This record gives sequence, structure tokens and C-alpha cells, in this order.
Amino acid sequence: MEITHQQHIFVRPERTPLTSFCTSITGITWKQLDSAGTFKDAIRELDEYIQHELVAKKLSFCFVTHGGWILRMQLPREARDKNMELPAYL
Repeated sequence: MEITHQQHIFVRPERTPLTSFCTSITGITWKQLDSAGTFKDAIRELDEYIQHELVAKKLSFCFVTHGGWILRMQLPREARDKNMELPAYL
């Protein structure tokens, strides 16, 4: 097992400001978010990469997060709130 790709896709906050507390624990700054897209843009960018670089090449993959809450709870909730469908692998 080895890491074949690592990428950060920033999402511009729509309803919640970036707080100094968030910056202190993540290192994310407003400057990094200036050119960030929406949640929908980020999911689209992720899906394009996965479809082109993994699915088309019949490669297996997995997501690694710090805890499962992000994938099990937060992503589906965010998608529901924004009335969008997540790709099946999410």
C-alpha cells in the first residue's frame, strides 16, 4: 500500500466565517480561500479526478480521514443541505 495522490481542495465558506480557532487548528487562512470554489465545485473536481485517474484505470482506492465523521455524517449532510447528490463512492 502506498499513497499515489494527495490533494487539498479548499471550499469557500458560504454561511460560516473562518474563525481564528479554525485557522489555529487547520492552518487554513482566508488567503487560501479567496480563490476556492463552492462545495459543489470541490465534489465535481474530486469526482473528475477519480473517474479519470482511478475508475477508468480500474484502480481501487480508499479515503483516509481523521475519524469517520467527515465521510459518514458531514459530507452527506452538506450535500443534502445544498440539494446535491454525492457520487456513489462517497
